[in-house]
Amino acid sequence: EARNGRPRTPIIAVTANVLESTKERCLAVGMDDYLTKPTQPEVLADSFKPWLEMREENEQDMAEKGEGAEEPPVKPVVWEYEQAMKFVGGDRELLSELIHLFLTRSDGLIAKVEAAVQQENPQDLQDAAHAYKGAVTHFAAGECRRLAYALETMGKRGNMSDSSQCLEELRLASAQLVAELRHYLTELH
Repeated sequence: EARNGRPRTPIIAVTANVLESTKERCLAVGMDDYLTKPTQPEVLADSFKPWLEMREENEQDMAEKGEGAEEPPVKPVVWEYEQAMKFVGGDRELLSELIHLFLTRSDGLIAKVEAAVQQENPQDLQDAAHAYKGAVTHFAAGECRRLAYALETMGKRGNMSDSSQCLEELRLASAQLVAELRHYLTELH
């Protein structure tokens, strides 16, 4: 963001730990705000308002200055290596093992989501999407995680109306993730 002259994205900690010392630690390491869960949707929305308003103001300022008008297309981030390394405590071997495990399981995980959508089974969709979401979380694969969460929520709510479209998007995002993870492994050797 800084390299591209863009405003910094706020980081908001969400934790079940309500201790004041946890809040202080989160703020001390550079997080901008702190929320405890569970939280009500209204509380969550209210807590995001100042950050969203600030971002909107920054974007308006940039538009008035003519900044960012013709930015080159940015390749979407499929997974975040640095975040994945943090997850495994900097252990490349462990990261490689997790990637191998995911690559052997990814087709089966997606197949379970597909079956749940085809059978219009909300409980199976919730379970399968949750399992896939958990598997991609290790790689900070934001788009895959977002789509899996959307499908999980559809299952939880029993609303399957958009599940086919979301599944198609998940298939594409998953294929990109698999390709990038395979590429990473080949670069290691």
